[in-house]
Amino acid sequence: MSVHRAGALLMFCMAVTTIAASQLLTTVVNLAGSNGNMPTAPIIKAKDMNFYGTTSLGGLGQGFGDGTVFRITSQGTFSSLYSFRGADGMNPAAGLVQATDGILYGTTVEGGSNGGGTVFRITTGGSLTTLHSFAFADGYQPYAGLIQATDGSLYGTTSGGGANGKGTVYKITLDGSLTTLHSFQDSDGNMPYGTLVQGLDGNFYGTTEYGGVIGQGTVFKMTPQGDVTTLHSFLGPDGENPYAGLVLASDGNFYGTAPHGGANNCGTVFRITPLGLLSTLHDFNCNDGLYPNGLIQAIDHNLYGTTAFGGSSQVCFEGCGTIFKISLDGQFTSEYSFNGSDGAAPAASLLEFVNGVLYGTTSSGGANGDGTVFHILIAGVLSVGKSGKGTVTSGDEHIYCGPVCSYNYPGGVQVGLTAIPAPGYTFSTWAGCNNVNGAFCSVFIDNAKNVIATFQVANVNLTSLTFNPASVKGGNISVATIMIDQPAPPGGIAVAMSTDQPLVVHPPSSVVIPGGQTSTSFAVRTSVVRQTTVANVTATINGSQKSATLTVTPNYIQQLR
Repeated sequence: MSVHRAGALLMFCMAVTTIAASQLLTTVVNLAGSNGNMPTAPIIKAKDMNFYGTTSLGGLGQGFGDGTVFRITSQGTFSSLYSFRGADGMNPAAGLVQATDGILYGTTVEGGSNGGGTVFRITTGGSLTTLHSFAFADGYQPYAGLIQATDGSLYGTTSGGGANGKGTVYKITLDGSLTTLHSFQDSDGNMPYGTLVQGLDGNFYGTTEYGGVIGQGTVFKMTPQGDVTTLHSFLGPDGENPYAGLVLASDGNFYGTAPHGGANNCGTVFRITPLGLLSTLHDFNCNDGLYPNGLIQAIDHNLYGTTAFGGSSQVCFEGCGTIFKISLDGQFTSEYSFNGSDGAAPAASLLEFVNGVLYGTTSSGGANGDGTVFHILIAGVLSVGKSGKGTVTSGDEHIYCGPVCSYNYPGGVQVGLTAIPAPGYTFSTWAGCNNVNGAFCSVFIDNAKNVIATFQVANVNLTSLTFNPASVKGGNISVATIMIDQPAPPGGIAVAMSTDQPLVVHPPSSVVIPGGQTSTSFAVRTSVVRQTTVANVTATINGSQKSATLTVTPNYIQQLR
């Protein structure tokens, strides 16, 4: 997102009111001018497990400040690492990349010795070095971030400058040696704003906001030597003016967004093959999002992104922005609408920190109006543990513990669990539930959840097992009654059943005497027999057993045979 675009977003979202935010989204940091203002870039997670990012304004410079680099520890502690001051760069619009040497690298849109922006490196301790100052001939105003390619060098784009003044693609080594690989000439693209991605074929893929057949932007491929092929020129119905880069998904195709155009002129999500075949996956309708930013593919294989405007909140002009999910086949879901108090006008793609938790930034809004860093739960692992013997099942059948004791649920769903004690055990207590009703547990997935069901050995003894009738014709049922010496504890007690004639008499493998009860009755099925069979049936709770006999006789028709 360019600084002039971010400035427009700020104007749209200056006036906000406080509305309760969804519990699935948490504001990690409210920026406040001196520690940063208007973050327009995604954050990264470095090898030290801390987060690093940039703000395009703010810091200790003059006026609004020239931008910052910041760190957020894994415990959520924020610190400003560096404030730009013009000569070393101004207005970093892109995020950082951590190279193989462990150092962070980034770009600034303006400033430097020639005023056209810089490439810099900064240690995780905050020591910054300017590697290159652009001078129009080799590029001007790099809005895009850097990637480290398989050859170890960094690659990026500038939105202007170069041989034709339309922008460039460049390579820069870790020690600062820069080579201009390609200068755009409008017919093959103009003003590349997005970060490049390296494909499986070793080539680089990207977008330009303008240029192409009718000037509405392109998708291009570039070889490591700098030979550019236009894969697609946007025409309006398929999108306009893509400024975000592409993401290479698990299916080998590239996915991206266009902020304008499409069926409703509110932007699109598209897929493009390495050969250039483009398909529109979603046309935004402005209510479900407007002005989409870049995409990521999360652990669930779906794509996630943000839109700068749109959504359900009306406190910002044209909406405060959204978070959305879209599958690789185009199934679209609006995940969240910002409301101003929790941030507004997100201008960057997201970062998946751990499974199901996404981090991102908003360019404005929050407690101070200067933007936020947030995280949102898109999925949470529910893990079930047991103490004692028993089974825990979920109503949706994803949990059967026993063998399946965890499941990755979407954020925001309610899961119902039921505890079933093993024979000789009784259910005792739940831990980790939101609500408990006897053996039933309700869990709301607002983060990773751990639930424990405790089963205890039942301290009861069997007093009798009887059948009524004690003799039945084969194919009929008899009603069995089990009695114990004291009321069953809360949650009930399971009694194991067995027989020495399993082909003739079919008791259930176990029955449960309800909590507070001293007996239970249940049906026992029998099979048709040709001769009278006497079956011994045994009930067991721990070491306590009671047996009874059930006689099964042939019926009249069977006797005639």
